[in-house]
Amino acid sequence: MTHPITRRAFVRAAAYGAGALGVIGAGLAPMPSRKRPTAGPRLTARPRPPSATVEFGVDPAKFDRMVAVYDRAADGTFKARPRVQPAPPKDFNGGGGLCSTANDYVRFTRMILRHGLTGVNTEILKARTVAMMMQNQIGGLTAGKLRTFQPNVSSEVDTHPGGVDKWGLGFLLQGPGTTGVRNEGSMAWAGIYNTYFWIDPHRGISGVVMMQYMPFFEKDAVGLLGDFERAVYANI
Repeated sequence: MTHPITRRAFVRAAAYGAGALGVIGAGLAPMPSRKRPTAGPRLTARPRPPSATVEFGVDPAKFDRMVAVYDRAADGTFKARPRVQPAPPKDFNGGGGLCSTANDYVRFTRMILRHGLTGVNTEILKARTVAMMMQNQIGGLTAGKLRTFQPNVSSEVDTHPGGVDKWGLGFLLQGPGTTGVRNEGSMAWAGIYNTYFWIDPHRGISGVVMMQYMPFFEKDAVGLLGDFERAVYANI
């Protein structure tokens, strides 16, 4: 079942963690999520803007574009999971099971950089809404540190070792104390199959990296993300 991106869809995807979006072409990366009220009917309530398309599940006609997901063994080797048509989703929550292309995900990040605009000035979000998404919403609490109870699913997570990150309305917010990478106040999140993005409004750039394997936040995946990010900032 296909649902074009609308204003409501962008709001839900952002509010529930857009990094959970999966990828067709660059890989399928749905992220398990907590139950939330169904969003399926809401995502078709408005006309489709000239931007991007997301899907809950994968349209059978696009199955040949769905990239396999890999598991990494203790010896460092990768094993592909069987590519099977995902079952039709039962929970349209905006935070898991969404699939798209890498190019369309970049369009999402550019929409945030443009303060809610996409295409030829089509408004998806109000500028004041995007501004709120960029603001700390958790006070003195710290974000970006996660313990693991399933090492085969996720490694221990610390997005900013030695630093303090915050959480806005939908994004992890970069704390102070970084050089040569995203600036303080940049927005980011990730998907369980080592899919990452960041949005740096201070420099006007964003980055998307899709790797399609588990466990999440595995050291080599984090290393590749860091190398890519540093290379970007060294050449702008």
